[in-house]
Amino acid sequence: MNLKKDLFPIFKKQHIEFVDKRTEVEGIKTFSFKSDPMPEWEPGQHGIFTITHKKIKKATRPFSVASIHQEGLVKITTNIDYDPSDYKEALDGLTQGMTIRMRGPIGGFYIKENKPTLMLAMGLGITPYRALLKSLELKNGDGGTVALQAPIELLYYNRTGTFLYEDELNTLCEKTQTTKELLTDFAKFQSEIKAFVNHHEDDGRYFVVGSPKMTKELVAFLRGLGINKKHILKDSFIGH
Repeated sequence: MNLKKDLFPIFKKQHIEFVDKRTEVEGIKTFSFKSDPMPEWEPGQHGIFTITHKKIKKATRPFSVASIHQEGLVKITTNIDYDPSDYKEALDGLTQGMTIRMRGPIGGFYIKENKPTLMLAMGLGITPYRALLKSLELKNGDGGTVALQAPIELLYYNRTGTFLYEDELNTLCEKTQTTKELLTDFAKFQSEIKAFVNHHEDDGRYFVVGSPKMTKELVAFLRGLGINKKHILKDSFIGH
């Protein structure tokens, strides 16, 4: 672990200004923020975001940052359902010019080696992969992010058949020569994982993002296929 990149930014906090929001699919929105200066982060990391314009309980939450520094925006994507929590109601109520506070971004969920890479996303777990693929598109090898020449594969599972950033993913995967499959059948999802493991075995690097339960299950599945835990990077999200 690189403490300077992965953990020390937790001590950095700044206010970021709300720019706009957009509906990705029904019930899921992306919120964009700007800051001067813009914070630096590794594609795939997450920030700690605190509501400051309204007094609420549990005013702080982590979110994966779905954008890269070069876009000039901090983007987070979350579900806003018909009965949102106080936090999400406050987030959805932001108007242009209002601010929230961010710590970080932090975490070790980013590409460090030029190795065959399997990206496993479940539901909203696709958010950090947007940033990872955007960074690969720019072939930005600075600061620890590797411009891969090795094979990359994205397997995105959602039983509902709703896939975030679908059009953008199509473009990004084409530009980065990433193999992509959108899957609604979990058995097929597992079968495709096995195929990658059979081909690359422990030489591969395995990224896993989803709910805590699903992440735990997939990590156990990979371990059962003989993958060293050091080659599995996981990012569980809570309450997205």
